[in-house]
Amino acid sequence: MGLLEKLCKAPGISGFEDEIQKIMKEEFEISCDKVEIDNFGNVIGEKGKGKKKIMLAAHMDEIVLETDAPYLSPFPNRRNEPINIKLTAQ
Repeated sequence: MGLLEKLCKAPGISGFEDEIQKIMKEEFEISCDKVEIDNFGNVIGEKGKGKKKIMLAAHMDEIVLETDAPYLSPFPNRRNEPINIKLTAQ
């Protein structure tokens, strides 16, 4: 399984991103000299001692989409339904 697939399949509820952190830490350990998770939950990997630095910044938590808000329909004067979830996401 590739990295992107692992990340997509792992649970990442806001405040409970431990599984995502674990996956990223394991990936960083393959190529980094030092890997740590700081007090804020950031996974930090260091490689080499040079002046060049790269930062990868991304959310580890998932976005939740609600389907039970009847007043937030993508269509005027119509009730929102679960079938509209794709349109709501867009």
